[in-house]
Amino acid sequence: QLYDVVLSIDATYHYAVAEYLNSIQRWLAPQARVGFHLLIKLENHPHISAQLKAKLKWANIKDDQILTRQELIELMMLKGYRNIQIEDQSKAVLSGFAAFVRHKQWSILDKLSLGYLKISMTAKLCQALWQSQAIAYVQVTAQR
Repeated sequence: QLYDVVLSIDATYHYAVAEYLNSIQRWLAPQARVGFHLLIKLENHPHISAQLKAKLKWANIKDDQILTRQELIELMMLKGYRNIQIEDQSKAVLSGFAAFVRHKQWSILDKLSLGYLKISMTAKLCQALWQSQAIAYVQVTAQR
């Protein structure tokens, strides 16, 4: 069965974009649309600090798979996509999630859970990404 839309919410940045696009290709109907969230390198900060690389590694994100906006557009065009739109969601997602976790009232029981540890560490990564101004969290949409 072929699909008109394939949407990946808050997960694609764990994979190489080329591999992700290859993996969904067989499921796409002609003229299908895709949407996904991704981390991209900002052109004005071509290098990722060692500290940020370590935090990304903890989150199972390979820094060498993070493309610039231009590299992403070129790759998607090469794979046959058009109408490519890339919308920066960094403030709402990265800064927003970090602020939410920081200001939420957590119970002692919450703070002793593995779930809280994961949420807390993710919030710290989001804050570090936001503060670095080297990596953006984007929403990508395109059509085949």
